[in-house]
Amino acid sequence: MQIRHSFEFWNKTAGFGLFFISILVYTLTLEPSTSLWDCAEYITSSYLLQIGHPPGAPIFAMLARLFAVCGEFFGLSPAFSINLMNAIFASLGVFWVYHSTVLLAKKIALQCCTILDTNKTIAIIGSGVVSASSLIFLDTYWFNATEAEV
Repeated sequence: MQIRHSFEFWNKTAGFGLFFISILVYTLTLEPSTSLWDCAEYITSSYLLQIGHPPGAPIFAMLARLFAVCGEFFGLSPAFSINLMNAIFASLGVFWVYHSTVLLAKKIALQCCTILDTNKTIAIIGSGVVSASSLIFLDTYWFNATEAEV
């Protein structure tokens, strides 16, 4: 019972820790305005609730408009607010990857026995930390997390 409680505690701590680390990294390196490629088009079409180039991204546009309006309330530019939205959602993606990896590793570790010892707990949580940390600092993912890109 104590080991299970310990696993749950460290699992949640590592997951939220990675989420906040990724939020910090992406926010500190966030684009303050628009950048090249489609980012300016996505910001403009989202702010004005227009249709972007095909196939469009209606859910992205509606959520970006919501973030832009909320950002203006706090004195932020629409471009920065929409880029911040991408950083938050990318951090949620890191959180999801961590928990997916832990879930799969736990299923594999519990195939042979039903008890999680300390070594298995470290291995399971460590595999989730490694996969999520790799995603945080992956070049393409980082660039898409810090600019308005679908």
